Amino acid sequence: MLLRSGRGMAGYADDAVEPLTPVPRRPADTTEFFAERIELGLLQVGRRLDTVMTVLSPYRTTDDELHTAYVEAHDALGDLAATYTWVTLGRRPAPPARRAPRRRPSGG
Repeated sequence: MLLRSGRGMAGYADDAVEPLTPVPRRPADTTEFFAERIELGLLQVGRRLDTVMTVLSPYRTTDDELHTAYVEAHDALGDLAATYTWVTLGRRPAPPARRAPRRRPSGG
């Protein structure tokens, strides 16, 4: 499993409804293994940033250091979302193409 650090460890980062599944220590396919670990890490960081945003939300209209912290956390969450999209983009199947209109043999 991923290493966790900080106060409260994974209590704030993990969804209580959906527990994390252990990752095998020696996978056969390292590419898939690393992709899963990166995706899981990005999700955990996103959950932590979401908690920070919730705590700082009363300060989003003030003009002090906590407002600056709110803006920075908001920007970091956006950057994380973009990174998550690029990391997981290669693993998603392409959407099926639309069917082309059928032509009649007579041309009409």
